Amino acid sequence: MPTKDTFLSAKASISQRLARLLPLHSAAWNVTQRAMSEMVNTSDPEQQAQLIKAWRDSTISQLSQVGIIGAIMTAAVVGSFTWDALSTIAIIPMTMIRIAWYNSLVLAVTAVTLGMQQSVFLIRVGSTSDSDAIITNMLSSPSPGGSGLRIPRWSQMFIWQAAVGLLEWSIYFWMGGYLVFIWDLTRVSREGQTVADQVVAGCCFGTFGILFFVYLLSISRLWYSVSVHDSRWVP
Repeated sequence: MPTKDTFLSAKASISQRLARLLPLHSAAWNVTQRAMSEMVNTSDPEQQAQLIKAWRDSTISQLSQVGIIGAIMTAAVVGSFTWDALSTIAIIPMTMIRIAWYNSLVLAVTAVTLGMQQSVFLIRVGSTSDSDAIITNMLSSPSPGGSGLRIPRWSQMFIWQAAVGLLEWSIYFWMGGYLVFIWDLTRVSREGQTVADQVVAGCCFGTFGILFFVYLLSISRLWYSVSVHDSRWVP
């Protein structure tokens, strides 16, 4: 029968492989874990109360932003299906667009629903007299070594980042469908492409390339630099 140590070893192995496969996302995960660990292991009760309050308030604010942006994404996806130019798209590209945009819509609605449910939970828990203890026990568990330290629960780290992650993937899916739309509409790699089509395709895909580079640069200079180059966050 598998033991607890076996599961812990397997989890550590999976974490290492994911860190190599997705270094930027792993860096963001690492920063979240370290911040949560510092919050639940602070020896000063007053400082811990301040950190818990800051985490609760920032999380509620983050979930509120998810609700707003998710509603905008939902409207954007629904509105995209009303474009007259969609009637000129070929069958295969149109199928790809529908798959991408339907998934985008589902992800956006789920993100809004999840964010609303989680923010209501935090608000109601914050109204109780022992809210700090509830949050500490919810987010972490005692170290199996009996050192007195608490270890952040991976399930909780995933739960509280799920709404943002779903919203991000909603944006990715919509953008993917939009790129397919532009590709087919401007007749890229097809006969009959006009100079106007070439200009539109060049501007759109060039802008996308620049923005994608800026996005990766932002992630690397924020999460990755803090996680890797700042000694306070090095595992």
